Amino acid sequence: GPNGEVYLTWAGPLGIMFDKSTDGGVSFGFDKKVAGLHAGWNFYDESLRKATVPGIYRVNGFPVTGCDISNSPYRGNVYVNWSDQVDGDTDIYFAKSTNGGNTWSTPKKVNNDLLRRHQFFNWMNVDPKTGKIYIIFYDRRDNQDANSLQTSVYIARSTDGGETFHNYKISESPFSPNADIFFGDYINISAYDGKIHPIWMRLDGNTMSLWTAPINDSQLTEVKENPEQIITSYNLFQNYPNPFNLSTIINYQIPEETFVRLKVYDLLGKEIATLVNENKKSGSYNVIFNPVNLNSGLYLYRLEAAANSGTAKEFTYSKKMILVK
Repeated sequence: GPNGEVYLTWAGPLGIMFDKSTDGGVSFGFDKKVAGLHAGWNFYDESLRKATVPGIYRVNGFPVTGCDISNSPYRGNVYVNWSDQVDGDTDIYFAKSTNGGNTWSTPKKVNNDLLRRHQFFNWMNVDPKTGKIYIIFYDRRDNQDANSLQTSVYIARSTDGGETFHNYKISESPFSPNADIFFGDYINISAYDGKIHPIWMRLDGNTMSLWTAPINDSQLTEVKENPEQIITSYNLFQNYPNPFNLSTIINYQIPEETFVRLKVYDLLGKEIATLVNENKKSGSYNVIFNPVNLNSGLYLYRLEAAANSGTAKEFTYSKKMILVK
């Protein structure tokens, strides 16, 4: 930290955990939970004896810790970045603390793809001069075919203390990894005064090679998605984190402009909250559910997409979520 604090995060049975030392590592305080982990730290199917990201021997969700020690407005912020697999889709997540790790923000997804392709093996660095946040990861968003193993390398950047992220593709061409060979643990990134130095492994069949691409921050060109071309069906995704305590994120997609309702119910069918009740254009959306005065237990959330008249339902789907206090 800016005053010599030592920050640690790790993944375990309780999720992503955090601790800190203010005496150079001689002693540490009390463990704080940053977020839950849906798939655990290792995305591996024991019955199939292979990783649940196709074409990869092993994928983990280890967290990476960063802190803003610059003189930016976000000096002292602590950041944690990890990957997790929710509803069969591996994504990159981020949370921050503005009070030295005492409390943490609701996790947010860093990658902005709409195709639900895998993103995995991440690393993060905070520029000590500018305070900008850079996260590197492997990405399969460029594949229209969901079964394709073609993998690219992307960077996500935040210039506002982790409130928003923009994505940039930095590899010139994709590659297809070999599921029998480790390679992803060697990804990394560093940044200083706007000069970015990513490094990653490329695996073509049995041939591994080490790559880098020194980049000036001003050279980054954002990758923009066109949701009207990509989204072709209604989708309601599993909330994250789940189980949750303070808040959770619900993502959904609609292929056309329509009237949308997203509500939360208890198991008796009693309406608990209305999260969305308005007309929405085609696109991918997320909403944060902050339960107030609710007991621990199982709850349902339901998405209804109506015809333009607001009467006939074109899509209705429900999922379960668990509140733990």
